[in-house]
Amino acid sequence: MRYLITGLLTGALLSLIFLQGKSGSELLPIFHGEIASMVQSQGAIKDEPAAEFVLSSSGFTAVVDEKGRVRKSIPADNGFFEFSRSGNFFARYSSTGNDIELFGIEGERYWKIESRGKPFLSTNGRLILLLTSDHSSIRIIDKNGKETGAGEIHGRLCTVVEFSHENDYGACGFADGSFYFINGDGVILHSGITPDGSLVKGIAVSSNGLFGSIHYGDTDKDYLMVVNLAKGKGSGFPLDYVHVVKTSLFVSDEGDSVFFDMNRVVSLNSSGRLKYKIDVPEKRAGFSAISSHNGLWSLSYTGINGLSRFILFRDGGDVFYSADFADESFLDSKVVNDFIFLRGSKSLSAYSFLRADN
Repeated sequence: MRYLITGLLTGALLSLIFLQGKSGSELLPIFHGEIASMVQSQGAIKDEPAAEFVLSSSGFTAVVDEKGRVRKSIPADNGFFEFSRSGNFFARYSSTGNDIELFGIEGERYWKIESRGKPFLSTNGRLILLLTSDHSSIRIIDKNGKETGAGEIHGRLCTVVEFSHENDYGACGFADGSFYFINGDGVILHSGITPDGSLVKGIAVSSNGLFGSIHYGDTDKDYLMVVNLAKGKGSGFPLDYVHVVKTSLFVSDEGDSVFFDMNRVVSLNSSGRLKYKIDVPEKRAGFSAISSHNGLWSLSYTGINGLSRFILFRDGGDVFYSADFADESFLDSKVVNDFIFLRGSKSLSAYSFLRADN
C-alpha cells in the first residue's frame, strides 16, 4: 500500500452511476479524493464506519472510512512505521536505532523495548513479530511487550511474514522450507517443511485460523498447498509458472485458496483440488493484491504492458467487472464489508457492491 497509482477514477469512470453485472448486482462509486488534499476531519465523527482503509503515504498514514473521511492521521516522522491492518496500532522503529515503540492510534504509547528487529503487527495489534536482522529467527510478543506463546521461531532466512485479514492469526516461511502458523496468543497451530525443503515463496492464513496456504518451489517448478491447520495435512498443486518475486495469495475461512499465477487466477478448494481458473492479461514482476470478503474477490496488479488492471469476481470464477487504467503504474485494491477501496500514488476511491439478493 505504499506505492500505487495516479488519477484513479477520473473522467468517464467517475461519471458512471453504477456498473451492473449479469447477476443484477451493482457497483456504486462512493467517493474519489486526492491523497495530498486529505486532511483529518475536524471534531469527532460520531457514526461508526462501515469500512476503513489504512492509507500510507510519504507524508502521513491515515485511517480513511468508506465515505472518504480521514478519521485519524499520523504524520511522518524520523524513522519507519509499521501499522496494523485495522489501523488501531503502529510501531515506530529505525534502521540504525536499537529501540522499537508501540503506539495506539490516539498516540498512547504501550511500550518501548530494546530491539533491532523489524516489527510486523497483526490485524488488531494483538500479536507483534520481531524479525532479527539476520532473518534467522522471529520473536513473538504481545501488545504489552511481553514474550508470548512459543516465544521464538527459527529457520534459515525468513522469506515471508503474513497475518490474517481479520482477527490475529499469523504465518511465516523460510528459505529452508520451514513454515509456521500461529494464533493470536503466539501458540503454534501447525508447522512443517515443504516437500524436498523447497523455498517458501508466499504464505497466507484464514481469518478463522482453520486453513493455511503455502506457495513454494525452486528454480524449476512452483506449487501451491492448502493446509487444514487442525489436521496438519496438505498436498501440492503444480503451478504453471516459476515465480522469482512474491505474488498475491489469499485463503478464505472456507479454505478456498486464490493465487495469482502470472496470467491466470488459480483457485483451490479446502482439499487442495482445482476449483476454477480465470485467464487474465499477463502481469509483470512486482506488486499485486488479492482481497476477499463474503464471496467477493478483487485482484489488482500491473500488466506486462505497463497498464494497471483491476478485476472483481465472485466465488466460482464469475468475473463481475474488469478494467485497465492506461495512465496508472500501480494499483492496490481491498474488499471490506462489501466496499472496495482502490488506491493510487495520488488518489483513493471507494465503491459499494450491492448484491442482487440484498
